[in-house]
Amino acid sequence: MASDSLDEWKNYLDSYKISYPTYSEFLISKGYEDEADDDEPYYVNQYSEKLSEIVIEEASEHVVNETFSILFRDRKLLMEFNKLLADQIIELKQADYPVLLAKDGIIKRCTYWPDWVKRALIFRDQGSCAICLSDISGLIKVEFEKAIDHIVPLKLGGTNDITNLQLLCRRCNLEKLDHTIKTSDYYSGYF
Repeated sequence: MASDSLDEWKNYLDSYKISYPTYSEFLISKGYEDEADDDEPYYVNQYSEKLSEIVIEEASEHVVNETFSILFRDRKLLMEFNKLLADQIIELKQADYPVLLAKDGIIKRCTYWPDWVKRALIFRDQGSCAICLSDISGLIKVEFEKAIDHIVPLKLGGTNDITNLQLLCRRCNLEKLDHTIKTSDYYSGYF
């Protein structure tokens, strides 16, 4: 059982190119004289625990980023998540959260979007409107208007978090406005 865990921890660490002590190095660092001691399963379990600590400390950030990248691609999932979040926000009172809320249950609007947010949305939505898929990248059509839209509008408890944002063309943005929760599960093809 411990050797299965060891192989799993080693695979994680190797895949992220994170260094870790060999079993022999671990035994030496703990002051154990002989690998073939009668209590070897005890040492193997300790070694497995040490590798699991290294995975948690050093590989978890990679796993979190990869997981977020996969989930960020799914706008429908993000919409459902943000609807759940909105149910909580809508109950908040401005008197309790004056720095965060414009009114009761309504988060203050962002005054600008950082470049990293714009880039992330352009990459995720592939330069297309998230609803109608029309090109808003500027690569095919040079005359276009794009908007960064709140999937769950602020008036309905939405947030300024990147998980609640999408790119829309002018037409879709004007149709949606601030009273509709809408996105699509359409994505531009790669070819």
